[in-house]
Amino acid sequence: MFLPPTTAASSWLRPKNKVTVEIPKRCLAPICGPPRFHFSPMQKLIFGGGSMLIMMIIPVWGLLSVPAWAAKSQGKRRVANDGEE
Repeated sequence: MFLPPTTAASSWLRPKNKVTVEIPKRCLAPICGPPRFHFSPMQKLIFGGGSMLIMMIIPVWGLLSVPAWAAKSQGKRRVANDGEE
């Protein structure tokens, strides 16, 4: 693909004459920073407590109950002490 040589008059590096200076308009939601409205205490509890439940409590419960799943899958009943059968 052959491109014709560009001159200084047609170069995209030349300053544009028709550029107007405007104050940028805020049309999009902010990416970071505080929320635009304050959360009620119940919303804070739901958002904070719900994420803690999902990220910390449920995985720990799952890991601690793995031995019970293994015993059930092998047909064994759960024994309180290792010496008693």
